[in-house]
Amino acid sequence: GDDTAPTGGTHASANDFTASGFDTAAISSSNEDNDIDYNDTPTNNYTTLNPLQSRVLFGSGLTFEQGNLRAQYGGLGSNPGGFTQGFKGGKFYWEVTPKVQVELDIGLVSEDYDPTNDNQQFGETANGWAWRNSATSHHNGTTVDPSHTAFGVDDTVGILVDTEAGTAKIEVNGATQSSSEFTNIPTNKLLFPALRLGGGSGDANAEFNFGQMPFVHTQSGYNDLATNNYPEPTIKNGKEYFGILTYTGDGATTSGQTVTDTDAVQFTPDLVWIKKRGDNGGATAVREHILIDSVRGKDGSYYWNLSSNDALAETSSDHVSAIGEGSITVHDITSGTVNQNLNTFVAWCWKAGGTAVSNTDGTITSSVSANTDAGFSIVSYTGTGANATVGHGLNSAPEFAIVKNRDGGQNWVVGADAISSWGTVLYLNNDQGEEPTDGSTYWNNLAPTSSVLNIGSAANTNNSGANMIAYLWHSVEGYSKFGSYTGGGSGSTPDYDGPFVYLGFRPSWLLIKRSNAGGDSWILLDSTRDPNNFAFRALKPDTTDNEISSGDQHAVDFLSNGFKCRSSNANINLSGATYVYFAFAESPFGGENAPPATAR
Repeated sequence: GDDTAPTGGTHASANDFTASGFDTAAISSSNEDNDIDYNDTPTNNYTTLNPLQSRVLFGSGLTFEQGNLRAQYGGLGSNPGGFTQGFKGGKFYWEVTPKVQVELDIGLVSEDYDPTNDNQQFGETANGWAWRNSATSHHNGTTVDPSHTAFGVDDTVGILVDTEAGTAKIEVNGATQSSSEFTNIPTNKLLFPALRLGGGSGDANAEFNFGQMPFVHTQSGYNDLATNNYPEPTIKNGKEYFGILTYTGDGATTSGQTVTDTDAVQFTPDLVWIKKRGDNGGATAVREHILIDSVRGKDGSYYWNLSSNDALAETSSDHVSAIGEGSITVHDITSGTVNQNLNTFVAWCWKAGGTAVSNTDGTITSSVSANTDAGFSIVSYTGTGANATVGHGLNSAPEFAIVKNRDGGQNWVVGADAISSWGTVLYLNNDQGEEPTDGSTYWNNLAPTSSVLNIGSAANTNNSGANMIAYLWHSVEGYSKFGSYTGGGSGSTPDYDGPFVYLGFRPSWLLIKRSNAGGDSWILLDSTRDPNNFAFRALKPDTTDNEISSGDQHAVDFLSNGFKCRSSNANINLSGATYVYFAFAESPFGGENAPPATAR
């Protein structure tokens, strides 16, 4: 499969260009002198059309040419297209020129836009803003107002977006179109350029310039759509907050084996999740997932551990005795779960806030280890059995919560903004879809706030007198993202054209779960066990299964700016199914003072 992200001229792969290569005589209408010395460099990458967006959703008739700066459509109907970079935090400008005109909508969409619900008229949704060529109208949801001069072949349409003021407007051939302005652009969401091209039975195409080449009409105070012009990421090196250890067990018992890799894990972990990957040396037994953390700590010499694949209470089995900078010490005393001789293992590690502190923000006093930079906290509390709140120590509302009753046999409960509501749950230890229970049972039917987690009366999240543990995250741009996507289409790997999901970073760890129906396991992939595309060595948090070490049924490309499904397996990409995902970064896609991630 194509293992290169669509990040512009510098990092583009052969698949990102037409077979005939560049047409230097018509590279862009805005490039009047045919100067093809593009401005993008290895440290500053420009937006282009995105060839990895699924043709299942966007139609096979739309093709991209000339360095992915020309959209071409030559059939009946109309097709939308998307682009490689999201932007926010400033004022931005780009130009569009129709070359053969039938019908054209140009504009932008927010990160909340779902092409599966509206894969043609993006301006007719609440999350899309469009200007139409011939109808002299602009659209946002149901709004249709005459607003601008009609534009046609060889006209230059400039789009001006102010993400801080929440406005967007156009110019036609340099003339201000004052009545074309939108004033409801979200200021706290990523925005993306958008187009819809086609209509009738004739040919249609349009060319784009995001600053790769000189503009026809330069705009003072507006930036190009290029990685160096986006806000500086808080986290430039994901390995300082999330890292992955892989190792081979040596069978050491009381003395244990200390596994150290301070390049892969550049911190002392607060949460460690370990899983046996496969069988060697005649050992064939599968083993459970093991989760330990600094807040629950040790029972004597060994850390308290929980298993994501079952609902059992925590134990103090002799698995892990020490956590250090970039290291863990593992033992093979009873079951071979974390150090069986000659067998391979993976340990996923997160940095919270170190030693826990008391938090009284909620109605229940909690013990919290919080990392506000990385948007991650570990929260321990004692249940009351009645609706309550628990302080979490973060400065933004958690979007992803995993809660476990440490004492009882209740399921692991997962709540997330990405599922239907905080009135439903997923269970980490089984393959059920969203459980549409009474919302008050788990989360009191309330989303978390910037200071507290809301909990109901269920034993899973708030059993009276029980010890509870919660792992909470919110998205951090360039480091973590939690969302959903819709599966679609059919085909064969590795050329299967599944959904592309924009993350704004190159992923290191990706967890996927079908949420609208049961029967499909959680799927966990990472870039360490699969350093090259596609990633396919899936582990399943809800089972003790060994790693899937062959085949392509869970194939996913890890890209410089997101991921793309390359399989139609129901666990990750059944047509029409809804999936939630949880992802952490290897490196940010870009931003000021952060060179853009390259493809792998």
